[in-house]
Amino acid sequence: MSDREGGWTLITFLAGVVVGAGVALILAPESGKETRKKLKDVAGKAGEYVAEKAKEKLEKKVEDKEEKEEKEEEE
Repeated sequence: MSDREGGWTLITFLAGVVVGAGVALILAPESGKETRKKLKDVAGKAGEYVAEKAKEKLEKKVEDKEEKEEKEEEE
């Protein structure tokens, strides 16, 4: 697996964890109001986490590309 695929694999895995947690909350024996509140909270936190990780991965790729271009210019 290349480095390029590794980051997106992690993000995809985390998204799957979020979906699994959501399904578990939906099937939990609580009132609908409580379940919806928990689901909203979990989804919000997970969404922020996944977005943050994706942003970090993208910034890293941009930095790597810039460094590579600088090295090529020096040669």
